[in-house]
Amino acid sequence: MKISADALLFDNDGTLVSSLESVQRCWTRWAAEYGLTEEEFGRVELHGRPAAEIVADLLPAARVPEALARIEQLEVEDTAGGVTVLPGTRALLESLPPERWAVVTSATRRLAEARLAEAGIRPKNLIAADDISRGKPDPEPFLLAAARLGADPARCVVFEDAPAGLAA
Repeated sequence: MKISADALLFDNDGTLVSSLESVQRCWTRWAAEYGLTEEEFGRVELHGRPAAEIVADLLPAARVPEALARIEQLEVEDTAGGVTVLPGTRALLESLPPERWAVVTSATRRLAEARLAEAGIRPKNLIAADDISRGKPDPEPFLLAAARLGADPARCVVFEDAPAGLAA
């Protein structure tokens, strides 16, 4: 089978790198700091969604800015040893022209860059939660990536592992 595309759009966590252990450690610590029970914390999907949406689902609006800053701090500080590049990722990305692919992530730019740097990946094009107004499952992040690459969205191939990203 041969597939022809103008651009490739990669989710980050779970697709290029794995930070599952770090994510679990950080969010569990964060939930304890904010007095959330396992039941409250367990009812939200963490994977593939912007932290701002997760925090807003769990806490009153007045607490969201501070709580969001805290989870980002925890996650950025936990990248050393908490992020691993997935098999075949480096070889695949090194074989692609940098102007034909982008990383499209629900993480903030600061967190995405920290995780990618830990994995030794430096994309020319990165779409992060800071760049959009609606996160996955809305298609906005992927549409923005296609636009920045100058590609027709219908001619892009998306690599994604999370339900919210697949819906987008």
